[in-house]
Amino acid sequence: MSNKVFPGPLGYETSPRLISIGRQAAEMVAHFLPTAQPVLLTSNYGLVELSPGSIWQGDHLLVYASPEDVFFTTSDMLYTLPSQKFVEQLWPTPTTPINQEKREVVLAQDEREVLQSIFVPWYVTLGLSLANIGLFYSRNRDTLERSLCLAPALLQILNTCRYRYHKLFMPIPSSTDAGFAINNLPLKCSREDIAYFIAQLLKIPTKPPEKTLGALERVVANTIAIVLKTVDALERLFYIAVSYNVTKIIVMAFFPPIGALMPWVDYDEVKETTISEYSQYLAARMGEEGYFLSQSEATEILRGLVNDPGTILRLRDLEALLIRFIPGISRLHMALHQSS
Repeated sequence: MSNKVFPGPLGYETSPRLISIGRQAAEMVAHFLPTAQPVLLTSNYGLVELSPGSIWQGDHLLVYASPEDVFFTTSDMLYTLPSQKFVEQLWPTPTTPINQEKREVVLAQDEREVLQSIFVPWYVTLGLSLANIGLFYSRNRDTLERSLCLAPALLQILNTCRYRYHKLFMPIPSSTDAGFAINNLPLKCSREDIAYFIAQLLKIPTKPPEKTLGALERVVANTIAIVLKTVDALERLFYIAVSYNVTKIIVMAFFPPIGALMPWVDYDEVKETTISEYSQYLAARMGEEGYFLSQSEATEILRGLVNDPGTILRLRDLEALLIRFIPGISRLHMALHQSS
């Protein structure tokens, strides 16, 4: 690390010197932390290892160390201090015991590489200190990793469905639980976008993921069930209509007077009547989630879903991803708000 990027402290300084604060500090930490290397320092306490990613007492995250300089954070501020002074001030003594819970956390390099992409969006969204972001990740690494792996596919299919079936998803009021879950979704799937998506789900204590995403899952599941019932009814009606019209043709051929009395069945008319009837169920299920549709709106939505041959597969993929994603993100939400 060049001192042209991080100004080095003067050798006689005894107090930390502020380098940056807020988002800029988070960006600098995210940039330099993943590649920083441990340093062995000879001190009054013997040989001390200064490990980037170690979390010390008082919410100190060690970002970079050399035999001369240490760069570390407190809250959302990035400081520098001579290495000897850093050890003297933060090394545990009988009168100033170190916070063992935090001191034992040393983020491995692969953890720091993951944090590189989530540091800034988590700092901005969750309002955690930079050290606590690292601590939260370390405590919940496996669950978070699974969530990070599932989120790209979930975002992709959710955005696909949201725009392909916009009459179903777009009008959902943002004040409802399902609407909250899909409001302001990122349109891309970069690591930063995924981190922002997860942070938004974790942010608000009053709307846990099992409530918001669970509402969306119920909307999808109910829609699948109603579309399947509608398609099944339409298939039966189609064959009934075809059989009836074929019968009319045969009767007209052999018994013209009788055949003439039989009306033709208009399948398209029967189809619209059936869709209108099943749309009542769709409107009722949406109403249970706070999403109120008129009869004509529900009919138009159901007609579009039934006429798209890929509807069921897409919605089932979305439902399956939600079922896998919700438990992990709910555990993270609980862990975050219990610790705070």
